[in-house]
Amino acid sequence: MKNSIGIRFTIVTATMMGIAASTAAPPTAANTNNVVGRAMGKQSTNIGTFEEAKQVIGGDLKDSQNKSVGKIDDVVVDLESGKILYVIGSVSGGSDHVAIAPSVLVPQPTGKSFLITADQTKLAGAPKVDLNQTNDLGNAGFVGQVFQAYGVPAQFEPNGSFNNVHKASQLYSLAVKDVANADFGKIEEVILDLHTAHVPFVVLTRSGASYAIPPNAFTSSPDKGSLVTGLDQKTLGSAPRYAKGQTQLLSNRATAAAIYNHYGKQPYFNTQPTLSPTSRTNTPSQIFPTK
Repeated sequence: MKNSIGIRFTIVTATMMGIAASTAAPPTAANTNNVVGRAMGKQSTNIGTFEEAKQVIGGDLKDSQNKSVGKIDDVVVDLESGKILYVIGSVSGGSDHVAIAPSVLVPQPTGKSFLITADQTKLAGAPKVDLNQTNDLGNAGFVGQVFQAYGVPAQFEPNGSFNNVHKASQLYSLAVKDVANADFGKIEEVILDLHTAHVPFVVLTRSGASYAIPPNAFTSSPDKGSLVTGLDQKTLGSAPRYAKGQTQLLSNRATAAAIYNHYGKQPYFNTQPTLSPTSRTNTPSQIFPTK
């Protein structure tokens, strides 16, 4: 195992030195444990537009005229399927909270705002949400009604069920236990891709380091008061680290696939880039350093 890690690290070092020769100085020690999306150059495409949930919750809802029509209150996610079930929003001038299909929201390039592409009558007539509701957030029938209300395809199996459902805001600082019920870390962030209604990663913090991990690496504890993971320190020891704001590096197709493979999870996206590959082979060790 030790020799394997050493070989992987050597490959990464050589790759990063090659980048340095064509651009600027080599990476500093401070960033060698971060996800290295730049090492992929132009060989891969992004798999989506990723957003940290903290940058989504509280955001302004804008219409096509850039007028504010409401706010985003929360996002309901299912970690087992890795899906965004719906976004909870409030409409300007009203007291109700409504469910919004995530795919009708488009992040804007500046500010914390999101264009809603659906007709305003659909927003006003959307299914209502009780913010105090906690026990049946993932009711499949309700989720189906949300997508139907906006006239967009449902992003899940019609007869499916959701078994690990949370409001994103309630995941922050939620304790994570290992299979022996020992403290393993805490949830720091939830990464969202609104357009595809996916939760590509959940960010775990442990011993001062952060890691972007596939959402289905976590299950709910019996009392719903924490999450449980089968991961161990050995797996994290050779995993890439995540720094706040690196969402678009995570969206690099090869980088994301390598992270999923590292944790033994099947990528939900097509791992083949739409552009023709070059002769260089991108192995996980070329995408992120191990230590």
